[in-house]
Amino acid sequence: MFDLTFKNNDRIELKNIKHSDFASHETYCYEATLYFNGKKFASVGNDGQGGSDYFHPYNYDDMPTSWDELNKRCKNEIPKEVSEYFPEGLEISLEHWCNDQVTKFLCLRDYRRTIKNKVVYIHDGQMGVFSWKGCKKLTQQHIDVVLDNYKDHQILNVLPENEALEIFMKH
Repeated sequence: MFDLTFKNNDRIELKNIKHSDFASHETYCYEATLYFNGKKFASVGNDGQGGSDYFHPYNYDDMPTSWDELNKRCKNEIPKEVSEYFPEGLEISLEHWCNDQVTKFLCLRDYRRTIKNKVVYIHDGQMGVFSWKGCKKLTQQHIDVVLDNYKDHQILNVLPENEALEIFMKH
């Protein structure tokens, strides 16, 4: 889920993500390990005060690529992010990609917490939840009640996690 495969099948992954809510001010306060083709590549993180991420490489001599090369490959191979502020598209650097993975990590954590005791649904383009007072753990019976009574609702709890997370992140 927190990985990227390049065109030549090289792969980067962000693992061991640790995030601090209370220390995150202008940016995420986090630290993580960046892997390249299954090997530790660098320690990455940010102190949460608005500055750039830091990158501390592990044994560079053993690596078949450099930090700069990975950064260029991200910019060349990841589609540009188009928005109202960047209509021509914003290049996705390695730092940007790492930040996106932290966002996914936090959304996944929130999604998993939410579906433990609530049914999450989308109806008419809006996300909502069904919850039961005192329910500590959701059962299939809870989900079945919603599925039976609200057939026009898209229930995220029954979707594959990747698909549900993508929808959850949009809302």
